[in-house]
Amino acid sequence: MPYTGRQLAESFADLMVADAVCLGAVRSVQASTGQVSVFSSAAKYLVPTLLEDTLARLNVVLGARVFLRTHPRFGMHQKMLRDVLVTNMADGNTVVNLRNIGHQLGSLLEKGRGSDADVRAEAAARVAVLYSMDAELPVYRPALQELSNRGLDDAVLAAPDSLIRLRVLADRAADKDRDRLLLAADVATELLGRLLPLEERADRLRAELGRGFAHSAELFDLAKEYCLVHAAAACAHTYVHSHGLMAEPLPSPSLLLLQLERINRQFHPYEAYRDPAAVDEVLAVLTRLHDDNRLLSHWPVTLAERTAPTEGARCAEAR
Repeated sequence: MPYTGRQLAESFADLMVADAVCLGAVRSVQASTGQVSVFSSAAKYLVPTLLEDTLARLNVVLGARVFLRTHPRFGMHQKMLRDVLVTNMADGNTVVNLRNIGHQLGSLLEKGRGSDADVRAEAAARVAVLYSMDAELPVYRPALQELSNRGLDDAVLAAPDSLIRLRVLADRAADKDRDRLLLAADVATELLGRLLPLEERADRLRAELGRGFAHSAELFDLAKEYCLVHAAAACAHTYVHSHGLMAEPLPSPSLLLLQLERINRQFHPYEAYRDPAAVDEVLAVLTRLHDDNRLLSHWPVTLAERTAPTEGARCAEAR
């Protein structure tokens, strides 16, 4: 069914957004050690909440089968529903992580928009390591880890550089791939453009609320929006710096476009996709990865052979 197919494609795109955010967050421990406080908080807020929404969407796809806890095919969904709740509490819950970003938001927005070319070039050099899956990481130096990023977020600072690189890749691509990469660059540019209104709203609220701004509910909303901009940058960086390391059917311009469209839907829930046909291609990518027994990730990982029954009669016998 077309609607169900779109739900599956959207869920896969959301998962791949989380995959890109986690790629940068995990590697930042070594590649951008002084910025771990924001990379980790963005990941620990965004990934659990994003995937909770994704699993809720998949509940609708599965229908009544969502309640089958011991079924060899559907029981795993019940386990994921339980397990994802833990990720929202372990090592700091949503409130803690958003507060950490909120306390640094003023400096993050100021440097994210106003940094000079040298600062952005340094960030771009680090991002080439952060989001390249096979780039050699520097030695971990925990003494460099701090509670504040001092306004630096390499993912956001280096985003303009990666968008230039993305448009270069588009020029080298053919037909629909070229069009979709250019569309993806446009969507990412729009999302990064949200930094200015975000900064203006933060300044206005700070003036209105005074010292109360640091503990206001509005600050948490601003921090959520910043995390989405960070995620959009992570998706672009992952494509630009790891596209040559992926295995067929990845990289996929259609998937990158849908990832960014999904982030944009957080701001505009009912806005139509710019290229609806890309959704069908993302579903084809998902199907291919599943058929090839591959991890649903940018990483080219082949899974162990399936042992659970996959056909209806065998599943019935297993029950």
